[in-house]
Amino acid sequence: MLNPVIKGKKGVFALGSLACVAALVACSNATSSGNTSSQSFGSSSAESSASQNYVAYDPSVYGDPTALSADITFWTTTGHQNQDALSAITQAFNQVYPNINVNILAQGAYSDIQTKINDAIPSGTTPTIAYCYPDHVANYLAAGAVMDIQNFVNDPIIGFLAANEASEGHHSENGMDVYGTDDYVKAYWDEGTAYQLPGLYSVPFTKSTEALYYNKTIFDEMGWSVPETWDDLWSLCDTIKGQNPDYVPFGYDSDSNLFISALASNGIPYTSSTGAHYLFNNAAAKTLVQNWVSKVNAGEFETQGTLPNSSYTSTDFIQQKTLMIVSSTGGASYADTDNFDVGVAPLPIYAGHELQVISQGPSICFFQRGSWAQKYAAWLFYKFCTSAEWSARFAVASTGYNPVRVSSYDTDYYTGYLAESADTIYGRTATVTEAFQDNMFYSPVFVGSSAARDAVGKILTLVVQTNLTVDEAFQQVYDECVAG
Repeated sequence: MLNPVIKGKKGVFALGSLACVAALVACSNATSSGNTSSQSFGSSSAESSASQNYVAYDPSVYGDPTALSADITFWTTTGHQNQDALSAITQAFNQVYPNINVNILAQGAYSDIQTKINDAIPSGTTPTIAYCYPDHVANYLAAGAVMDIQNFVNDPIIGFLAANEASEGHHSENGMDVYGTDDYVKAYWDEGTAYQLPGLYSVPFTKSTEALYYNKTIFDEMGWSVPETWDDLWSLCDTIKGQNPDYVPFGYDSDSNLFISALASNGIPYTSSTGAHYLFNNAAAKTLVQNWVSKVNAGEFETQGTLPNSSYTSTDFIQQKTLMIVSSTGGASYADTDNFDVGVAPLPIYAGHELQVISQGPSICFFQRGSWAQKYAAWLFYKFCTSAEWSARFAVASTGYNPVRVSSYDTDYYTGYLAESADTIYGRTATVTEAFQDNMFYSPVFVGSSAARDAVGKILTLVVQTNLTVDEAFQQVYDECVAG
């Protein structure tokens, strides 16, 4: 078999449990956001967002940054467990910055927070910072609502400074000590620059990707090898189906990720940030989907979109109806079970191509609304949360997400956790994905890219569950994207 082509190794993806930081959890010293002297942006253009003058931090006005006083509001998608982890970070942050109150407000799912921010922009009620996906930020940027974060990075007082590398994080690369933006996983940081306007409009907070989870108990009993290429995987599906027709051998939790990752892995056009945005309606993409349709019809393959009630394939995996699934590492807990031993492997590669894994998980964007004191405070909070130590702690606490700092993977806290969790699904996932940092990809970002992602995830479902042909399904989705 072909070995997966992996570009390089820089670290390990963090996966863990809240128990590791339980002792640190405490209620946030949070209050509702105040001091919201605002700048008008509701009717601004994207150009005004990009060109707005940045006011550098002035110690003669604000004093030492540790004495800065401000109330900030942070909108997230976190559930109870991650909310506790954020509260723990906030408590530690307030030991250094006692006059900055961080009000953390969970807003539901990513689609909920996107809708609420879109509603808040014209009314001037956006938070100080918020969880985001770049697809969402493209819309906020077009409305002139978000800031160019590069200005904070370069600030001579509160930006990334060599003097702070010991506390914030640094690592050795090519014989040199690097810090600041160079200490962030490159693909994670670069994602924030992939907008239609020059600048940095989002920064990584915590990240995840996808992995192949399989029923190791049955694989060992049957002597099956874990597939390393897609040809191997489909051949194994034929074998499994022939030996036990009751199994659906393989599942993929995200229809959108299946489509987008397959195109990226094969070098097939998907979208473009400039010119004609929607490029996926092409013969090569249709050939891939036609193959998936045949596998679904043969009972060898399922996705969330092809299952009744759009249930996750991880449910069938736990119930041993499906023996292999591709699922988010951020949702590794949903593939965990005491019913059998769970193996973890890289996604299969397409023969002749390098491994490509999708970058997921929340970034942070900064909004124009608010006083400069609030914006400085939000930046200081972001830097604190993504310092080497706290990025590692949050990744472990949030059960399945990854630190965004390269130096996080070398902290005693993180390496100690990996040693303790080697026999868990989280430890196995971390071991498998340790080489993925240089294999991350992200899609072009533009107004409409979020809708395109949702739309292409419906193509396979349209063919399987309706009388549409592959050509007709592609055309329907393409027309939907173009119509907006």
